[in-house]
Amino acid sequence: MLGTLELSASDGRDLEPLARQSKRTALLCYLAAAVPHGLQRRDTLLALFWPELDETHARPALSQALYVLRNALGDQGIVTRGDDEVGLSRDVVWCDVLAFEAALDAGQPAEALALYRGELLDGFFVSDAPEFERWLERERERLRDRAAEGAWALAEAHAAARDVVQAARWARWAAALAPTDEVAIRRLMTLLRGLGDRAAALRAYEAFAFRLTQEYELEPSAETRALAEATRRENPTAVTAASPEPSSSSSQAPGRELRPPRRSGVLVPLLSVAILLTALGLGFVVQRRSAAATTSRRLAVLPLENLMGDSTQNTFVDGLHQGIIDELAKIAAVSAISRASVLRYRNSTRLPFREIARQLGVDAVVRASVSRSGDSMRVAVQLLDGRTDRRLWAQTYVRARRDVMRLSGQLASDVVEQMRGAITPAERGRLVRERQLDPDVYTLTFKGGYECLLWAEGPLRRGIRLLREAVDRDPTNALAYAKLAGCYADMSFFGFMPDSEATPLVQAANARALELDSTVGEAYVTRGWFRFVTDRDTDGADQDFRRALEVSPGDLRTRQWYADYLTLTGRFDAAISEKRQAIALDPLSAQSSIGLGWTYFYARRYDEAIAQFKRTLNLAPGSYSAHMQLAWNYSLKEAHDVAVAHCDSAIAFTPPAEKNWLGECGWVYARAGRREQVLTMLRRVRESCAGGADVYVGLGDPDHALECLRKEGRENPQSLAFENFSPTLDPLRSDPRSHAVLQELGIKP
Repeated sequence: MLGTLELSASDGRDLEPLARQSKRTALLCYLAAAVPHGLQRRDTLLALFWPELDETHARPALSQALYVLRNALGDQGIVTRGDDEVGLSRDVVWCDVLAFEAALDAGQPAEALALYRGELLDGFFVSDAPEFERWLERERERLRDRAAEGAWALAEAHAAARDVVQAARWARWAAALAPTDEVAIRRLMTLLRGLGDRAAALRAYEAFAFRLTQEYELEPSAETRALAEATRRENPTAVTAASPEPSSSSSQAPGRELRPPRRSGVLVPLLSVAILLTALGLGFVVQRRSAAATTSRRLAVLPLENLMGDSTQNTFVDGLHQGIIDELAKIAAVSAISRASVLRYRNSTRLPFREIARQLGVDAVVRASVSRSGDSMRVAVQLLDGRTDRRLWAQTYVRARRDVMRLSGQLASDVVEQMRGAITPAERGRLVRERQLDPDVYTLTFKGGYECLLWAEGPLRRGIRLLREAVDRDPTNALAYAKLAGCYADMSFFGFMPDSEATPLVQAANARALELDSTVGEAYVTRGWFRFVTDRDTDGADQDFRRALEVSPGDLRTRQWYADYLTLTGRFDAAISEKRQAIALDPLSAQSSIGLGWTYFYARRYDEAIAQFKRTLNLAPGSYSAHMQLAWNYSLKEAHDVAVAHCDSAIAFTPPAEKNWLGECGWVYARAGRREQVLTMLRRVRESCAGGADVYVGLGDPDHALECLRKEGRENPQSLAFENFSPTLDPLRSDPRSHAVLQELGIKP
């Protein structure tokens, strides 16, 4: 329950059918973790899980749910007392929440934090149980606070033992659990100062101040600012020590030894949730017409306002917002800004619309609200001139909620026509949606797709669970099948699921999506990507990506993935053009900025990569990925002190696990001459290939590097696609003894 929900039976029974029943799973979790622990009153459970039913109907629903749980857990799993109380047998059911709290109570924080894999039921979603959601939020906060105190206890114990690395690691971990808590940031700064790392204390302060300003439009308190100023006075150079510039003597690239990310970190430069969320709060201004902009009209659809008087409908309204943007992406005559870049304007009342238009570089702004009209929804839409705030057009649509997909297409068509854009007959055909969709299924589809875009194991697993529920409830939902295929592909892509397990799931879901609707662009993107990374079928991949661009020319995800595909097939100029178009669609997101820098890196254009990642830091000063990418690029320019400083900065913002540190910074440290430190880390993690082949390339050990590449090919063959044009393997390519192995693995020698 701490982190992504995992249900397992000691006798190997399959509990997946239970996990797919979200309300019954939620009931199980509540019985396992509710405080005070023990039996719970039935009337409390009725209010939590069936608030919409009267008692006559709610009690049978609870009884049926308990019957399902008893079948899953065994006859002894559920215990009762009289007719009013029910609970779980602690002899039958083990729960990590209880074990976590017991370890903390026993003064064993290390054992407790080994169980804390993330927030309670991270991302778990029940659509019609608002009281349960409120309980869940309270418990998440309580357990988060307990985890933070455990981490502080470990940090202080390591500091007392002068174990600087572990003390700093646990202190950062504790502060990260409360990212806007001033007491926590002062505690972190004080501990780092006490350890003699004033530069790290100042970096932590700057990241905190940035987050506070962007998320709440506040500045740190006088007490926190004074602590930062005192730290600066103690060491005036500390504030710039993390990113010194190379001297003129180091301005030439060395020509060979390069560092791409290995699979566990390869998408860190592509997409980073932390970066994305940070960038959404920043007022980055783009030019009205950039060099990458097309002749199509540009517009921004602001987040829709939920006036339905029911906060549980927020996800449905957000889904309609994304749906409108997705439909606009099918029309070549307009370019709609991505949802990621417009989210910062949710509930914005202070900025004139012309200022929003200026910041986004658009010609027009769409604003809309959703309210109830009996059993239907009323969507009021306005189109506003981006230069004058003048209203160009307004329309109100009253539709059944089951017509949400059809409404998205009609609204997109009407907006484009009001902007005097041409819609081709083929585009209009793709916009027409005759079928209806249950609103709850629509919500599941949007929520599941959103979780999959977060690209971390917990959200991906939640996304799969939600999307499987969506297709179970409506087997004709092509969009849900396409998103499900993409989610399985991402699980494989990040190494969370073996390729051998993911491939048939991707292919089955994708085939079903295209069978139901041959115009679903997402399905072509996923199929094209998988054709490339698993089959090395570039002809088939080219065909699929072209089809995806044909049906959704303005879709951000399609542009990003196509650009990554072009990068990994060595077509760098075309990839850079696509990345620039992605930035035009997503101007406020550090994610897209990082993607362009990553392509420059693969193209060996290190100066341009460095310039791009510095722009990313203007968007998101606390960006882990930008600092890490700067480290790699500076290392290739032989500016090793600068490279190490950026690695240290990245770790200061987001301390990784030890073996992930090897994969991200081990190569940089090895090239900087810190060989013994890297070897010590390798011995500590015990897995010889924990840092990937790159670390051994940096250490000048080609035999071990090739051994790790072979292991990578056996365990995750998809990841070898990233090695084909990988700069880090250039030293192996220059060694004729390595050519046979590289060719055997399908890597360009």
